[in-house]
Amino acid sequence: MLMLEITPISSDRATPMPPLKSEPIVPLYHPTSVLLVDDDESFLRSLQLVLGDGFECFTFGNASQAIAFLRAEPAPFATLRSGAHEDEDALMEHIRDPEQRKLHPKVSRLPRVFADDRRFSRPSVVVADQTMPGLSGLDMLDALRDLPQRKLLLSGTVDEDRVRQAVATGQIDAFQSKQHPDLHDSLIAHLKALQLDYFGAVTRPFGPALATGDTGFLRSVAFGQAFARFKSQHGIIEHCVLMQPPGILGLDECGAPAILLVADDDYRQASFEIAQAEGAPMDLLRQLAKPGKLALFPTATGFYSRSIGRSWNQFIWTSAGLGHGGLQTATISNPDVVRQVCGSVSSYAEHRLRRLN
Repeated sequence: MLMLEITPISSDRATPMPPLKSEPIVPLYHPTSVLLVDDDESFLRSLQLVLGDGFECFTFGNASQAIAFLRAEPAPFATLRSGAHEDEDALMEHIRDPEQRKLHPKVSRLPRVFADDRRFSRPSVVVADQTMPGLSGLDMLDALRDLPQRKLLLSGTVDEDRVRQAVATGQIDAFQSKQHPDLHDSLIAHLKALQLDYFGAVTRPFGPALATGDTGFLRSVAFGQAFARFKSQHGIIEHCVLMQPPGILGLDECGAPAILLVADDDYRQASFEIAQAEGAPMDLLRQLAKPGKLALFPTATGFYSRSIGRSWNQFIWTSAGLGHGGLQTATISNPDVVRQVCGSVSSYAEHRLRRLN
């Protein structure tokens, strides 16, 4: 019987990577919108022109109307309704902790978010001017304290003590002075950071589910570099973590998906043993036993099944090691495999075209 010998891939055999800057990897990220509130209509128009290429904007001249709009927004992940799937059942088999049993299926449904075109129009950041008739910017943002959107106060006058106190008490997340010499560049930098922070906040409840070995790679510095390279090479602008198969699903602006598969020794062993139990051809088993090779098949779990038969060659991928942690990564762009994982998706490019029309 052919046996799988787990041989670590040394760092000198890994694909060389340039020193890309890695950002915190949140379990889900996609383009969102910004909600701007200011009673100065001309200032709002100028902001829209500046932000238009990178951010979809909703504008309000009235704080009460803006609050009503945000209150009517559905809660994050409201579309991730339960629905029995074979892969979810398989995922649950090894989970004993009751709380994790609740969270794992919801995390496994994250790719469904990409079928919802409305995701791009959901506000992740609220920018409010301090000086407005009726509610001030601080009062308005304080009224939204329970909502997950990040809050940025915009003001022409600065009371530094009050601003510090507002940040410390959670009224606001950031402050931007209208007198800043590089107002637009500074505001854009704030918005990008706050959007990332928003996704960190709304996905925080998934933390216990993602702390398991299957997705422990999210905490790896080496994986952060591999993910940065993956994003750069494939033009990834939105992504979500995958539970089965383990890795990251990414979409470019046109909605073309790719998977960054992440395999540890346990995953490689399971891939080999399942293929062996399914009566896989000996040539496939030899490939699975080699270091530097990973398999991902267009099945519910990503593992080999008898239905694949002898068409297995197109589903073997060259992998690269991540330092000394035993992790290996491979980039999967085969449409049959990727669509099995992500299902239907809508693209940011199509959304922007509909907005312009």
